[in-house]
Amino acid sequence: MKNIFKILAIAGLSFCASLSLSATELPVRYKSGSLNMTPRKNSDNWITTVDVRYGQTETRDGFNANSERTSALDIFGQTNLVRLGFGLEGLTNVVPNTYTQWTLGYDATRPPPPPPAGPLDTNSTNLIKTTGRVSTSELTLNIEQNLFSGFFGQCYIPFRQMTVDNINYEVIGNQVMPGGVGTVTNFVSTLLTPIMREQGMEYPLSSYKKQAVSELVLGLGWQGFNNQGFGVIDDATGRIFVGAIIPGAGKQDTSYMTGFPLGYDGFWGVHTRLELEVGLEKVLALGAASSINIFFIDTRNARVMSDVEKKQTGLLSLAQARVDVDQGAVWDVSAFAKLHKVFYGLTAQAGYSFSRQEKTCLTIKDDNYLKTAALRYQGMVPPQFLSREDVINSDQRLQSWERQMLHLAIGYDFRLHNPAPAIAPYLGFEYGYPIDGRRVMVGKYLGGTASVQVKMPF
Repeated sequence: MKNIFKILAIAGLSFCASLSLSATELPVRYKSGSLNMTPRKNSDNWITTVDVRYGQTETRDGFNANSERTSALDIFGQTNLVRLGFGLEGLTNVVPNTYTQWTLGYDATRPPPPPPAGPLDTNSTNLIKTTGRVSTSELTLNIEQNLFSGFFGQCYIPFRQMTVDNINYEVIGNQVMPGGVGTVTNFVSTLLTPIMREQGMEYPLSSYKKQAVSELVLGLGWQGFNNQGFGVIDDATGRIFVGAIIPGAGKQDTSYMTGFPLGYDGFWGVHTRLELEVGLEKVLALGAASSINIFFIDTRNARVMSDVEKKQTGLLSLAQARVDVDQGAVWDVSAFAKLHKVFYGLTAQAGYSFSRQEKTCLTIKDDNYLKTAALRYQGMVPPQFLSREDVINSDQRLQSWERQMLHLAIGYDFRLHNPAPAIAPYLGFEYGYPIDGRRVMVGKYLGGTASVQVKMPF
């Protein structure tokens, strides 16, 4: 499949033989992306523009909650193996491996809970840091149809492939686990696998691969152009676009520890984008762009945090609950400088982008989630009250993420070389370098976009 994917990408580039930097780009946590830039020229009625973009990112690195470099699979913090089973419901002989290791979770300084009371019911710190490689490839099709009076329609279709492999772990905390369980190494290799299988999960170091059309954006926009100029400004163009986000790849695969969603995790939403560019002294242009993606609340089964002491972190969670998911909005801003007509249609661009997703919030729909632990805390003297929403929403995987990148691009625009042709191609390549971030995977972006602009014969 990997070879077929590359062949399709090369074929798309060869077929269109051009580049457009106005195509939609949806920022996601695991993929460094390209830069949105507005084409600085007047677009006539009934012109069709077809963009085909191919890009790829491969990384073993990420930024944690403190903007420190770490493993790409460690951006949510290290996993404490002792805390994994705290708060799990239904600990009976039906799940013997889980049953013999954990209780329902409690604070060791308080009275002991009722059975089961497994050897891992302590405050020991046995941390592991998960490592691995995350690689993505993306082939996107963006079709823009100019209508009349500046209005246009646009359809964005991204085909993505993501692979998470070379997964391993490093022991960060104590190697010896409590209760005679043995070492962390022994626990991961012999005990963790059957425990995860009982909870409906795959082997913890299983590679993950998924490919699909992640989501579609379909909508309408308006663009304006002014070439009268004033002062040092030769001309200016602006665009606004509003579209629907239509999920294509489905929801996150919770059976894998590294089952990251391909895009926006199957949420429906609204995408809005603003773009502005001004031309200076014939060959220089400055511009800025911003977009926001807002999602509708959805009810689903999700793996959630189960530790009532809020000490559970990392990529792995065993507990499941029925929840309302209020997916945090994703937005970005960018600015760029562009030289065009450097030599006929040769162009060069440099830009900066900032992307961020706000915190995702969960509301419990499952009365059984942490019910036993909550009742036990309330029965203490004095009673201790446990907020289920507070516990579940302290999960590091739900917190906001952000990324800053620098972008460089070079291309050749036949629309500048030969004005108003019936068919006008543009070809170019782009490089993106991440410079900072929080709770995000980072990798250098390499890509090229091909587009062709066709004027209808009427």
